[in-house]
Amino acid sequence: MRLQGKTAVVTGAGQGFGLAIAETYARTGYLADPHTAVGLAAAARGKRRLGQPMITLATAHPAKFPDAIMRAIGRPPAIPERLLRVLEAEERFTVLPNDFALVTRFVTERARVGRAS
Repeated sequence: MRLQGKTAVVTGAGQGFGLAIAETYARTGYLADPHTAVGLAAAARGKRRLGQPMITLATAHPAKFPDAIMRAIGRPPAIPERLLRVLEAEERFTVLPNDFALVTRFVTERARVGRAS
């Protein structure tokens, strides 16, 4: 994304993860989610202090945090079609008692890893 010659109004990005979101977006065009922005800010501080390259992994999609993104860059994030389908789908969950063995069995019985297809 080219930002040269464009103007952005940044309303909630004076500090913290909002600042990291806004600075990253302005510098690279990448729109980070709040969790990733915390990692980016920590990596930047670490790089300045240690003089070493740092790696930060993205942990979520910014569309999960529309209010934080709106405050950081002045507009809501685009919601990908795939995420929109998930957000609009019926929520499914199972309530289990506070029993480690039961929860372990529940997860193991439903895990796809290690099961023959």
